[in-house]
Amino acid sequence: MIKLKYFMFLLLLTLKPTFANADYLNNDELDLWAKNQGYTGYTGKHIVNMIYHTQREGGLEQYVGQILGCNSSDKKICGHWYPMVKINQVLNDALMYEFSEYVNDNDYFEFHILTNKEPGAIYQENQSLSKKFYVFKGMVSFETNMGTIKTIPYFEVLNPQPSIQ
Repeated sequence: MIKLKYFMFLLLLTLKPTFANADYLNNDELDLWAKNQGYTGYTGKHIVNMIYHTQREGGLEQYVGQILGCNSSDKKICGHWYPMVKINQVLNDALMYEFSEYVNDNDYFEFHILTNKEPGAIYQENQSLSKKFYVFKGMVSFETNMGTIKTIPYFEVLNPQPSIQ
């Protein structure tokens, strides 16, 4: 049995990523996949969860280079939160999303994020955040029409999406 597990582990290390079955990867497999692709790992969190906790506790810097997303164990949770993260502005080469919601009785939670556009995709305002995997790249700053500087988290859509075959 140990030899079989070791063989499966070695097989996982050698497999090429495809678009097929990220739903079947657990957090450890996603973390291993992420590290094999040159990222710092898989957080085990999705974007809304990570932003919520870092707004309250700090520690945003620990997520730079980490993959975030909805694996099979939290698709239902992402199915609840991601539709509420809406495109606020469609820019030339990026998308600005916003989220604004009471998450508990007295806990108002709001954020903006920026993501890259996927080649060939067409976007519209109020479109929901896709339930894909993303890499947190850090913070980006820009000047608003009012002349103030705003700094928000930037995520890139992971391409290819993690999976094994």
